[in-house]
Amino acid sequence: MIYNHNIITKEQKQAFVERKESRNKIFFYGIIVALLTFSLHFMLQTLTRSVLSTALPQLMMPSYFSTLSLYIVMAFILYTAYMIRYYDFLTYAEISQNKWYTLAKNGYAPHRMILVKLLTRLSEVIAYYTIGFLATLFLTMFLKYPFVVSYMLPLYICGLIDLIFLSLITMSASLFISRQRNARYVIIIGAICIWMLRLQCGYYHLISDRIWMSTPGNLFDLSQCSYLLYFIIMIILCVLVVVFRAKRIAQYTNFPFYERDMDMGEDVNIVVLQEDGYREVEEQYVRRQRRKGMDTLVNLAMVLLITAGVLINVFVLFVSLSSPERENNYFGVIPFVFHTESMEPQIMYNDLAFFDAIDKQEPLHAGQSVLYHEDDGPQVASIKAVKGEKLSVDILKYTDDVKKGAYEKVIARDAVYGRYSGRSRWLGVIILFANTVLGRLILLLIPAFMLYYYKPILAYLKKKGFITE
Repeated sequence: MIYNHNIITKEQKQAFVERKESRNKIFFYGIIVALLTFSLHFMLQTLTRSVLSTALPQLMMPSYFSTLSLYIVMAFILYTAYMIRYYDFLTYAEISQNKWYTLAKNGYAPHRMILVKLLTRLSEVIAYYTIGFLATLFLTMFLKYPFVVSYMLPLYICGLIDLIFLSLITMSASLFISRQRNARYVIIIGAICIWMLRLQCGYYHLISDRIWMSTPGNLFDLSQCSYLLYFIIMIILCVLVVVFRAKRIAQYTNFPFYERDMDMGEDVNIVVLQEDGYREVEEQYVRRQRRKGMDTLVNLAMVLLITAGVLINVFVLFVSLSSPERENNYFGVIPFVFHTESMEPQIMYNDLAFFDAIDKQEPLHAGQSVLYHEDDGPQVASIKAVKGEKLSVDILKYTDDVKKGAYEKVIARDAVYGRYSGRSRWLGVIILFANTVLGRLILLLIPAFMLYYYKPILAYLKKKGFITE
């Protein structure tokens, strides 16, 4: 809330309810985001030989570009959560709570308070983002990656644009929203819309290209991407909405007495005079209907998290038990994670490969990949030729062309007990992640914790107002 003299100092302190030292709060918050980014980067480096290297190459490379790109994502997600948590203090929601009405009536200029709050909020966003960005740079230096300056400024600008975009949209929307519960939906939807706009305009693919980002001028070339044009238009609209709407409603009081200050029975109807006539408001029913959706959503989210964690752990256990050495199969399928490059590109490293269990009478043909016994253990190879009860097999990939054909051999038909039927790259990376320390924590300990403390968690959410009784 803005009051008395020294408006900017007061506003900075009011924005952080847990500590009065707002500068320290901004500093430590930025450092925490950088540390989380660094930790996540280390975890992703253990998954480099997986589908993630193809799907998200900009996050998987051992370079400053990867750590900074990951920081942009983390900063946006955590700032969105921060906006949801401190919505009342970071937006113009206090106007609908009548905190500016008395000030406006006592001579304080609404337009000055509006602009000061807007500038203060943007300065805090820049400070938080800059501190985290520099901390990420500093931590990455210990990894001794090549220090490439050309793409650092464009990456910095990209992340800052997204945070300013979200801040202004949220502050503008807060002038039309009177309930904090509805504001949470708006913030989440706004964040999703920003990312959808990035994808729709092709902006995401451009900023993921390290070569393209090495030229700072490309970022402002509207002929290649229209995202910045939409950003500029929305910023102008949001600023106009903030200035005119906030100035107008700051001079009027909001008194929803029929919703908050009176306890009437369900059979009581209240008629409120409006400019266009009369409108009936059934107070008790309105409250319950609006809260029912949020209650269901929170409970459903908790159940899905617990169920997903348990199912993934059960799935990982089944895959571990069905290794080719044990010859176990489930419903006639032998699944296992492939830890070799010998069958690329048919089966990539760390893919979850599926083999149909077959008997000795199953017909086999050239070009099929099979799972067979050998003295060194189970092997996978592709059939080159079928000669009666003998099969000529070979691997698909040789690292050295000189050795090509060195692993070709003839095996007995009786040694084959599996035929390749397919693969899943994403299930492979999930199993790989589940076997890391962070994966075990997220997929095993957290669901177990939520299952054991389900009732206390619900009680806490009710206390904080996320769900109702």
